[in-house]
Amino acid sequence: MQTANDIQELVYLGYQRVLPSVKLSPWIECFWSAKTQLQQRHQEKLYPDGGSSLIFHFKGDAEGSWFSALQRFHSISFESAVDSFGIRFKPGGANALLGLPMNEMVMDILPAKDIQLKGLDLLFEQLVHADLQSRIHLTEAWLLKQFIKQRPVSGPVQHLCHQFEVADADLISTLNRMGITRRQAERYFYHQVGIAPNQLKMLLRIKKARHLLKLNPEQLLVETALNCGYFDQAHFTHHFKKITGYGPGQYRLKQQNRIFNKEMIIQVVHK
Repeated sequence: MQTANDIQELVYLGYQRVLPSVKLSPWIECFWSAKTQLQQRHQEKLYPDGGSSLIFHFKGDAEGSWFSALQRFHSISFESAVDSFGIRFKPGGANALLGLPMNEMVMDILPAKDIQLKGLDLLFEQLVHADLQSRIHLTEAWLLKQFIKQRPVSGPVQHLCHQFEVADADLISTLNRMGITRRQAERYFYHQVGIAPNQLKMLLRIKKARHLLKLNPEQLLVETALNCGYFDQAHFTHHFKKITGYGPGQYRLKQQNRIFNKEMIIQVVHK
């Protein structure tokens, strides 16, 4: 989930984030939009958190529909005219609503035509010239058709995801309380999320760490590690660098520089 800091940093892209309807909220984190005219090329880095995205680019070299289930950091470029709209699925959400076998989707970004979703081409055509409110209405209507077809129900994957995110729960003890084995849980996760439960837990820990490093840059890194469920800084640093490509200290410094640079861009844009 994007924080207020994340959204502020993306103001220069005309970024907006809208929550889904109650019926879709167990599976979808948000709808988002980026629409503006840039004077120069900018690059944003995307980090995996177990979720996935269906993205519509209406302008530029990447025009078309794309599906993203990132398992490692990925850079995306924006230049000149930006007009993009996306659905951000929670872990397991794309499987529940669209019936996608996520163990076959584990890659960076692929053309949505490769996953052959019924009605997607028509949806793209309807969205091209629509305003944001209409885009959300049309997309929710399309998703609700998928909802009726798939009849998704909240199960072990959703329960474990919630426990990992809100309490950094221990996997084995949580599975014991749920009455399922680790092998069963891994089978559910590979099919619905594309990764193992422990891997998702690590991604969520690093997601929390990135948020804390932005929110409180003065905090000692060892304290950040402890707040994210790590008992030693070396283990934390290893995981953080594996997911983001940076050590925690390097990431924090880059974020501070990035915020300053984006503030300069925003000032220029609004002059």
